[in-house]
Amino acid sequence: SQFIWVDRTGKRLSTASPADISASYVRLSPDGRWLAAVPFDIERGVPEIWLYDAVSGAGRKVIFGPGIRHLPVWSPDSRRLAHLIDDHAWPRLGLSSLDGTPDKEPLPDTGFMSPTDWSPDGRFILYNNSGLPAITGVFPSDVFAIDMARNRKVIPLLKTPFYEYNAVFSPDGKWLAFLSTESGQAEIYMQALDRGNDSLRVTGERFLIS
Repeated sequence: SQFIWVDRTGKRLSTASPADISASYVRLSPDGRWLAAVPFDIERGVPEIWLYDAVSGAGRKVIFGPGIRHLPVWSPDSRRLAHLIDDHAWPRLGLSSLDGTPDKEPLPDTGFMSPTDWSPDGRFILYNNSGLPAITGVFPSDVFAIDMARNRKVIPLLKTPFYEYNAVFSPDGKWLAFLSTESGQAEIYMQALDRGNDSLRVTGERFLIS
């Protein structure tokens, strides 16, 4: 595969990565300079996190270590990546700078953790506790937030009988968009966020937008 830039009509503009890389997951940095992508290393047999220059397409491996590194999520200042680490019993979260240096203070380890977004103000990292397909009533999935300003406290954000996952913040940080099986199939919802000094919660009506 190859990542390419297109305009809003779908017209191809330029390339954004080398050709023939085995990757499907990519995130653009907030400053527009880098792509964090996850090509598959054929020799090691695992996915790895690479950075590609958004203009030239030049790339380099950025997160090192044994096991799997996947699902990079950008900090709002484009200087760090939260990502999945799978090198023991279950996937957990890691935090690294762009030179691959791990954060000195580890993120909480609460079992299966799959990162999905980082709030625009840098305070909250979102993750869900399942990476399995949405199969209603079989595998649960809830959404949690890590409060980086309050000793990395874990906050249950969406915890219901439904399968909820892939939550992301709106650019102004006032809304949460997420997938849920509340209707009996996977749909996209929006819900307002209430942010206090010590917590974060969804509030008001859920709006079905898909």
